Amino acid sequence: MKKLKTIWQLTEGGRVFYFVAVLSLVISVVVGYFIPIVIQYSIDTVIGGEVVNSNFMTRWLSDFLQHLSTRKHVLFICSILVVIFSLIQGFFNFIRGRFASKSAQNSARLLKNRLFNHIQHLPSSYYNKINTGDLVQRCSSDVETYSLFIEQQSIEFFRVVIMIIAVIPIMLSYNLKMTLAAMCLLPIIILYSFYYFFCMKRIHQAVAESEAEMSTVVQENLTGVRVVKAFAQQGYEVEKFKTKNSDFKANSLEMIKIVANYWAISAFFCMLQIGIVLVYGVISASRGELSIGEFTLFISLEVALVWIIRGMGRILGEMGKAMVSFNRINEILDEETESSNGKSCANSRGSIEFRDVSFSYPDSESEVLKNLSFEIESGATVAFVGPTGAGKSSLINLIPRLFDPTSGEIRIDGVNSTEFNRQSLRSKIGFVTQEPFLYSKSIKENIANGASVDVTFDQIQHAAKTANIHQDIMAFGQGYETLVGERGVTLSGGQKQRVAIARAIIGNHPILIFDDSLSAIDAQTDQKIRKNLSRNRGTSTQIITSHRMSTVCEADCIYVLDHGRIVESGSHQVLIAQQGMYSRLWKLQKVD
Repeated sequence: MKKLKTIWQLTEGGRVFYFVAVLSLVISVVVGYFIPIVIQYSIDTVIGGEVVNSNFMTRWLSDFLQHLSTRKHVLFICSILVVIFSLIQGFFNFIRGRFASKSAQNSARLLKNRLFNHIQHLPSSYYNKINTGDLVQRCSSDVETYSLFIEQQSIEFFRVVIMIIAVIPIMLSYNLKMTLAAMCLLPIIILYSFYYFFCMKRIHQAVAESEAEMSTVVQENLTGVRVVKAFAQQGYEVEKFKTKNSDFKANSLEMIKIVANYWAISAFFCMLQIGIVLVYGVISASRGELSIGEFTLFISLEVALVWIIRGMGRILGEMGKAMVSFNRINEILDEETESSNGKSCANSRGSIEFRDVSFSYPDSESEVLKNLSFEIESGATVAFVGPTGAGKSSLINLIPRLFDPTSGEIRIDGVNSTEFNRQSLRSKIGFVTQEPFLYSKSIKENIANGASVDVTFDQIQHAAKTANIHQDIMAFGQGYETLVGERGVTLSGGQKQRVAIARAIIGNHPILIFDDSLSAIDAQTDQKIRKNLSRNRGTSTQIITSHRMSTVCEADCIYVLDHGRIVESGSHQVLIAQQGMYSRLWKLQKVD
């Protein structure tokens, strides 16, 4: 029921188009039946001079044509009717295709928008368990497969239903035995069509998964192309792609084999069924049980019916593919999004308190953080140091609620952070990650992206100067309009970090978080940035993690983490005097 509800929602705005397409199909099919009936009437009644059947259509034709005096005139009118019915059928086929396409594209647009919006609100933990290539595959190829089914095969399904409902009564109105002969092999064709459906559903799942794996390899290779070239791993990457491509080829060939077998075998049964009608029809006509016109009518209807029913296999096959694709899409839509409930984090002062906070990642039993308790006053600058894996990044990820603590609570301005709306809370935090991501836009646009409101060019320049990147930008040919390339590839590591710092600063956030964000910057530039940031002391709470001791030594308070616990805390002078882990780290880096 949930899937049907989703499908119904996706038809919003396009239901009228779909209804018009179905209605046009019905008219086209019904009008198409008039053509063989007019031909049968022309052969038997006009040419043969005898009414051999008095169903509603022949009676209508007789009444319509009775005022004409000559057989020549009647035949001319019948030929005109055939042309008119053909034109009407063609016109409504055009209308069907046009409005079916509009409906399908509308559904595809809604589905893509819904998917992208849903992805934006999924928790961070979701992205730890899914490959980007697979996600892109589901949002592109799977959506197109579903859209194609809506546009073509779902409409054609109504043609099959109408054909079965309409053709059989017409045949029965002429000759019962001939009708039975015309339908003796149809159950076999129908059953084989359903077998084809299950086969296609199975193999398309394998094809979609193997294509997603191949897309993941391509995506990872393009993202990490510098690493590939640096380690001369092109050969390894090529072989890895060949393996995935071979799997995709094998599954695709199996699908082609299934399709080829279906069309070949179903064609044999269809031709055999037509042959049975031909043979039995000739025998019946020779015995005088069937007129030549009725024989022609049965052949026409039989050919249309068997190929339409054979086409039901295509409909069912595409339905199987669409079901697989829609299930893969629904796996994303069924993922629970981050809650948007909670109060606004307006007028935040930036004070932060951890109360007995512990944290472990989803699907992990080990605790990354253990019973942390500390308080950061509004406007203070604090730092977290410690060996790799101590839990520094995990700790600061809890503040903007990228993850929530397993136990304990984090209070922002005295309020439990879980009571805040996530989006509102994050809008108050400027975050510079370890590996800053830049968009394929200009430097100006990347910096401005950190503000929730429109900013002036002077504000952008001020943020760049604070991050000590202004001079580097002006050295580029196009200055602030310089395009940074995908993921900031045209900038050095230090330049990317400084642009990311400027992006965090420009929002005037009450809380600024720098997660080892000065690691690619030389010591002199690091000092200049820290000096510029120190001018904002008291106006924003600054949280810094770093392995470079000179970066954190001027913080108001320094917390030393080890195995998820705070083992030391205090100012630089206090920690040096304690001769503990901080002092050892300081001496190892030989900081004067």
